[in-house]
Amino acid sequence: MTKINWRYTFGEILIVMVGISLAFTLNNLKDYYKNQEIEYQYLVALKSDIEDEIKHIEQLDSIMNLKVKSIRQSRPHFGRKLPGRDTIISKIFFVAKNVNFSPKNITYQTLINSGDMNLISNFELRKSIEEHYSLHKTISKNFDRLDNIYRTYLGDFFIRELDFGKIRTGNFDFVDNSLFASIFNSLDGSYQFALEANQTCLKSSKQLLDKIQTKINKKN
Repeated sequence: MTKINWRYTFGEILIVMVGISLAFTLNNLKDYYKNQEIEYQYLVALKSDIEDEIKHIEQLDSIMNLKVKSIRQSRPHFGRKLPGRDTIISKIFFVAKNVNFSPKNITYQTLINSGDMNLISNFELRKSIEEHYSLHKTISKNFDRLDNIYRTYLGDFFIRELDFGKIRTGNFDFVDNSLFASIFNSLDGSYQFALEANQTCLKSSKQLLDKIQTKINKKN
């Protein structure tokens, strides 16, 4: 009967167990560094999106402020034959062009659709990202209100009431229409809400950008 060398057998088992454990550890380390690299790429892409968003919001803010200024400069001429009425027509048609809130959110949508949001390892940063992009939905409602005024009221008024032949001859009597004045007053109020929402988004964008940049710096 062959005698079993238990010491040798246990040694072999131990070597196998250590080998398996080491293989799992190396594999986990490989996954860890891979996820770290993917997270870094997402953060860089998010940073680029937010920087573009800030530019978009600042440009939008500038345009909306000009539109509000044009509305208020035009308003005294509504229903009154004041001198210089012809000078406000360009302002009226400037106001008549709609604006859109359309910040980039490609990277965020990729994170959501791919299920990769958990790769953002810092919980507070992940929460800030989700809160910021949820804010977009609230802000969009203010721009939807503007869009409704443009499409439903101003667009309809232009189709039904504007005679471009008369306008070309210097007849701007359409500004005396009470409905036109009401539409422009509504635009003024809606732009105020949109401007406030825009500033809220701008503040959130800058705060999120700082957090993302801090995380990127720690990885470098």
